[in-house]
Amino acid sequence: MPYLNVVEVESALQVVAATHPGFTELVTLPHRTWENRVCRAVRVAADLATPRPTVVLVAGVHAREWGGPDILVSFLERLTAAAAAGAEIAVPGYTATAADVARIVGGLDFAVFPQVNPDGRAYSMHPDGDELWRTNRRPSPDGVDVNRNYDWLWDFRRHFDPRALARGEVSVSDTPGQDTYHGPDAFSEPETRNVAWLVDRYPTTRFLVDVHSFSELILYPWGDDDNQSTEPEQNFHNPAFDRRRGLLVQNGHPHAARYGEYLGSTHRRHLIEIGERMRDAVESVNGRRYTVQQGAQLYGTSGTSDDWTFARHVLDPARPVIYPYTIEFGREHPDDVAASFHPPYAEMARIIDEVVAGLLEMCLAGLDRLAAEQLP
Repeated sequence: MPYLNVVEVESALQVVAATHPGFTELVTLPHRTWENRVCRAVRVAADLATPRPTVVLVAGVHAREWGGPDILVSFLERLTAAAAAGAEIAVPGYTATAADVARIVGGLDFAVFPQVNPDGRAYSMHPDGDELWRTNRRPSPDGVDVNRNYDWLWDFRRHFDPRALARGEVSVSDTPGQDTYHGPDAFSEPETRNVAWLVDRYPTTRFLVDVHSFSELILYPWGDDDNQSTEPEQNFHNPAFDRRRGLLVQNGHPHAARYGEYLGSTHRRHLIEIGERMRDAVESVNGRRYTVQQGAQLYGTSGTSDDWTFARHVLDPARPVIYPYTIEFGREHPDDVAASFHPPYAEMARIIDEVVAGLLEMCLAGLDRLAAEQLP
């Protein structure tokens, strides 16, 4: 079976919504892409009129990472079919029982947006395109990295230490044509505006997962620098620390007299607990053990979906905390870069099973977290 193409992804969303009209709806996103494509998501809700805690799932942000949309389409199809039938969802090594499925669909709403960057995907998959294309298709010159375009430390030259930038320790660029070009402005791109619109449309959002490849990682905030929990004044929106961020300990910089991004110990514990349950579910399927780690331990970043999402509560405590994750599915193929980003489909089919298991377990872990928050 080949990867779903752009049209097939959109068709799958329409079929799911048409098959289960009682508890799903097709959501048309407001911003057309540079190539004038309409983007859609599917909302899953036992009561479409009464919002509950919401899980936002997005994929297909980077064009060459073909498997993300396939994962979310499979998750959506399995979840809705099982909910309609009162059945379990079983993959090799992992089962969400019928009671688990009922609990998930009864306790959570979903907004599933599998194909954030359809223009880039179409170009990457086209025989005359570039299968390693990463960005969207903003014309002149050569696209924007959608996952560097969110309004979180977007103006990286103001926020990051020049030494970290000079050493290439922060994966972002303001040079048009480069793979990590962050765009002319924060939220300049229709793709990022669509994701932001989706989160704003469902203010009960409590979890977000952005599916990428590759590296077998489950990443949580922050992405700019090493986390710390003792100095809350050291935070991304404090201009007193501009030009001091990004000198990561992992790159050999001493910890003394340097910046660390504040993450309260309670939030850090919750993020890791949920992430570890996701990891264990993934491992139960194919024996692949993903690593749960802070995003900055991969490399420094700015303008990313997970950090922007988590920052919303920090900037406005009246908003609920959103627990965000980036999943980097799949292993490296040392002799084939393209296969690292989009593995042969027999391998991808196994990856789909393991990530679906991880997403289901995230939902159960998230429900446990929400239940604990209600305790006196």
